[in-house]
Amino acid sequence: MTRRRARATAAAVAAGLLVASCASSSTSNETAATTPPTPAEGLPGFDAEQTLPPNDVSTLRRLYDDALEPFGVRLTRGALIDRTNDQYVPSNTGSHLALYVEPIADYSPEQYVEGFWTISAFITPDVFARWPELESYDICQEPLPAEDDRAEPFPITQINLTREAAAAIDWQDGDLVDLLVASRTNPDVKVVVNRELRESPAYRAADDAARTKATAQTTTTRPGGF
Repeated sequence: MTRRRARATAAAVAAGLLVASCASSSTSNETAATTPPTPAEGLPGFDAEQTLPPNDVSTLRRLYDDALEPFGVRLTRGALIDRTNDQYVPSNTGSHLALYVEPIADYSPEQYVEGFWTISAFITPDVFARWPELESYDICQEPLPAEDDRAEPFPITQINLTREAAAAIDWQDGDLVDLLVASRTNPDVKVVVNRELRESPAYRAADDAARTKATAQTTTTRPGGF
C-alpha cells in the first residue's frame, strides 16, 4: 500500500474526529459537535453501545484483518488489558488495547519501517474513535514465524500511547519522523524498535531527522529560546 493511500484512509477517521475544527464559520458549534466520526475505508461502522474493545482476538481479526491485508500484514494477537496499579492483566473491563500484527509474506526492513508509520496511522485514530472508553493502546509488528516461531516473539516495532497523546499527532499528513519526534518529546508516546531494524538505513534516516527536529522544538520552547 502506498503512503498516499495510507494517509487517505487515516484521514477518514481523522476528519471525523476533527470535524468541529474543520467546519466552516457558518456551521454551528452544536451541529459540528454532534456529527459522528466515520471509520476509515474498509472498516465497519462504529457501534455506539460498544465503548470498549472486545477482549477476543477472533472478533478483532474479523474487524481488522481485511483492512490490514493491503498493508501486507494480519492480526495475530489482541487483548484488552487492565494496567491499573502497574499491572498488565487481560481483562474484559481493561482500558488498554494490545494489538499484534505479522507479515503475510516476506517483509523487508524497509517495509517494517514504512509499516511502523502507515499501520499506526491507519489503526490509531480508529481505535480511539471506535471505543470512547479506551484510554491507551499499543500495536506491534512481529517477525515472520519462519524467523521467530514463538507464541509471543519480541516485536520488531511497537508504538504505545495514550488517547491524549494520539490526538496530538497528525495521522493524516504526518510521517514516521513525526512519530519519533513525539516519542522524544512526549512521555506518553513510547516506541520500541529492535536492534536490527534500528541499524537499517531507512530507520536511521528517520531517527536522525527526528532527533534534529525534536532538538529544534525543545530549543524553541525553552524560556528565552528563539
